[in-house]
Amino acid sequence: MDRHFTLEYWIDEGWYVGRLKEVPGVFSQGETLEELEENIKEAYSLMMDEEEVLLRGDKNMVFQYYPDTDMLYIKLADGISTESEEVASGIVLDFDEHNRVIGVEIEDASKFIDLSRLELRALPIVNLILSERAPAET
Repeated sequence: MDRHFTLEYWIDEGWYVGRLKEVPGVFSQGETLEELEENIKEAYSLMMDEEEVLLRGDKNMVFQYYPDTDMLYIKLADGISTESEEVASGIVLDFDEHNRVIGVEIEDASKFIDLSRLELRALPIVNLILSERAPAET
C-alpha cells in the first residue's frame, strides 16, 4: 500500500531541509532536493520499522505468582521496566521507556485474590499454557 505525504522543505545554509507534514518527527536534509527526498523516505522507513518492532513484541500475557513474597505479577508485554508507580496500596504498574504499561504487580496477593482459581471470560484464547514454577537450577 503506497502512502502519500506532503514534503515541506526549505533551504537553510545551503541545505534542503524538510519534514513530512502528516508524520510528526520525520525530518531530514540533503544537498539537493532529490537527496532530501531519498533521505526523508529513509527516515520514514526507519521510523516505521521501529514502530513495528515496538508494536510487535511479545504479546503473551503471563500471570506469575511468587509465594515467597506473596506477589502476583501480570506481564502484559515484553520489555524492561524503566519506571514504576504505585497506583493503589499494594498495586504497582511497571512502565517501559515509551511509557507503556508492561506489567502489574500485586503485593500481598493472597490477601486479596483467591489464587487457587482463575476464571477467563469472553477471551479469544487459542493457546492456554499452564505450568508450575520450576525450582531454580544451582
